[in-house]
Amino acid sequence: MTFLLETLNSGDKGRQSVIFVLDEFDLFTQHHNQHLLYNLFDLSQSKSTPLAVIGLTCRQDVMELMEKRVKSRFSHRQYFLFGPPTFEEYVSIAHEILCPETLSLPAWSTHVREVLNSSDNKIRTYLERVYNFNRSIKLLKNCLTWVAVHIDSSSSKSMSNYLRRNLLKFLRTQKLF
Repeated sequence: MTFLLETLNSGDKGRQSVIFVLDEFDLFTQHHNQHLLYNLFDLSQSKSTPLAVIGLTCRQDVMELMEKRVKSRFSHRQYFLFGPPTFEEYVSIAHEILCPETLSLPAWSTHVREVLNSSDNKIRTYLERVYNFNRSIKLLKNCLTWVAVHIDSSSSKSMSNYLRRNLLKFLRTQKLF
């Protein structure tokens, strides 16, 4: 970090601008004291350093994750490029993740559709919570991949029960609920 700061602060005024693009910006807010963000935002305000910081995230509440001192250095310019998917689109994406077109298992697809479209089950409620917390398709893929890997298809119990139980287990282990 010291090397980076010294490099950016030194040099002539005619040098080229530097643009930092921080993907998964919300993960940078989880670091202790958010030193990197603080220093980058502080440098970007300096007239001697031609620097821009662009943070990309799916989280709508990312501003609330920044510490007060970091937020004070931030220019507060936000651009929302894509509208978040509706909840029904989110559920449809979940079905596509669990039942890819290359997988030809009609019974599995029917179970998944029943579980995801049932309005009175816990799965839909938990999916709504995940959707309201973070509409990231990446989180949804991680969640559903974990669920699919832990399903025991050799058991006599219905796959939909396994889907329900493993999704709830994943959400609890990730401390989302």
